[in-house]
This record gives sequence, structure tokens and C-alpha cells, in this order.
Amino acid sequence: MRTEYGPSVQYNLDLPGNSGHGMICIDFTKQGRAFRACSTHLIAGSGPDDNTRLSQANTIRSWATSWMNSGYRVIVGGDFNAAPSSPVIQTLNHLGNGDPFIDADFKAPRETKRQYSPACNQPWNSKLDYVFFSYNWTGRNNIEATLRGETCSDHRALMGTAKVTN
Repeated sequence: MRTEYGPSVQYNLDLPGNSGHGMICIDFTKQGRAFRACSTHLIAGSGPDDNTRLSQANTIRSWATSWMNSGYRVIVGGDFNAAPSSPVIQTLNHLGNGDPFIDADFKAPRETKRQYSPACNQPWNSKLDYVFFSYNWTGRNNIEATLRGETCSDHRALMGTAKVTN
């Protein structure tokens, strides 16, 4: 059975302090449900950039909450340049403190999720990439993530899937 998708709308959103990166989103409907899927790349670096990333995460959280209140089921994926225990990720992660998203890879919250061997256990090999699903359409028992590639990297492809339950 083929599922038809409704017309889509694409747009770019500016994030604070993210010269040229921002977030791009697309709206679509599936089986009469409205979705907004976005991809982002938060600013890299440390020190003052940590505060910029936190500001960017708070902006995404605010947008997502508003979108969810408008009936959208939201997906945000990309390079967040932040480890799972960081304030940046905890600002977004529902399992962390009641915020709008569930990390598709929540079952493996290690800081070095990307490693396959002890040789890959380096700071640059931290988990930095995420796929977040808004909690208003699925639950943590209905999501999963799969990593692609076998090399040491913080940027191996991460694929997330979720079953629509609401």
C-alpha cells in the first residue's frame, strides 16, 4: 500500500549567532496529520560558543513548542555540536527534563556513542548528531536510531524512525 503525502512547504529559519547555518524545515501531511521536519547545524566551538548553542537550543525549543501547540508533529535532526549530558541537549530532550523532544538514540546515551572500539574513544568522537521526535506524536517505545558507517567519527550518518501513535 502506498501512502500519499500532501503538498509541502519549505522555509529557512535564522538561529541566533549562527552566521549562515540556521535551520531549514519542510511541512507536509501524512494520513491527515501535519508534520514539520527540520535540519540544523548549531555553531561549533567551545567557551562563548557554548552559550550561543544554548541560545540556539532554546530558540528551537520555543519554536517546536509553538508548532506542537498548533498541531504539528515535529522532527529536528542535525549536528548539535553538543554531548548528551550538555545543557544544550538537555534543553531539548524530553527524557532529560520534560522538554519537547525524545532523542531517537536515547537507548544509548553514552557520550561516545560513535565508538566501535577503544581506538575511537577520543573527545572528537563524541555523540554530536541527533534526530529528535516531538513527544506529541510518539513515545519512547516507538522510536529507534541506527548508525551508518564503521569509522571513528562524530559525523556518522544517524537515521531515526518513529511510529505515529497520536
